[in-house]
Amino acid sequence: NEKGLVWDKEYSGVEASFGKDFKATLMAGRVNQDSITATKAFAGLEHNVDHTNLLGINLQYDNGKRFYGGASYYHLTNMNFAPWNATVRYVMANNAMRRDDKADIWSVNAGYRFNKRTALWGAYAKNVKAEWENDAWQVQFDYGTYNKAQDKGSWGAYIAYRKLGTAASLAGTYDGVMQGTKGVEIGAQYAPFKNIGVLAKYFRGKTITGDQDAQKLFGRIEFFF
Repeated sequence: NEKGLVWDKEYSGVEASFGKDFKATLMAGRVNQDSITATKAFAGLEHNVDHTNLLGINLQYDNGKRFYGGASYYHLTNMNFAPWNATVRYVMANNAMRRDDKADIWSVNAGYRFNKRTALWGAYAKNVKAEWENDAWQVQFDYGTYNKAQDKGSWGAYIAYRKLGTAASLAGTYDGVMQGTKGVEIGAQYAPFKNIGVLAKYFRGKTITGDQDAQKLFGRIEFFF
């Protein structure tokens, strides 16, 4: 998938996956508003919708060899998306004015494994409904054998450039890069024991809006049982 660039949150609903090397995943459900920065940021300004409706599809090809890639599409509805939208379309509904409340996000991703230790991959996403901070992208180079601390003594390191537009990376999976920022992130993982990992990452860059300096240092101990 797009490595959590757009979506990495739990939701109430249904999800179905089909296939092996070529895999299709369909999703439909409802998400709590607090899980999505783009809706939480505007809650209470004009509307206070406590949930977001979600429809999505992910298509991915990966046979475990050199090349892999895929594409995704997400359709979400919440009145708090309105301040982001490019065309603020007003329609008559029950004699009241209502603004466009949708987010339509598509993404593509691709990667190449040079060998068992090294890989290069990237992803791009675009919210076609939004006017500002409406795209997100990343490219990352990985080195190492760390895989959720499956082997004691395994380790890995990476360097990446990320841009996380808030209206496109709605609920991403990142701990180092903040939504609404862009810049370079470096990180490393080490497994001192089987199923126990230690990770650290550092981000330095700018805010997308305002071009202010941004940086963050993050560390965590992971347990896999």
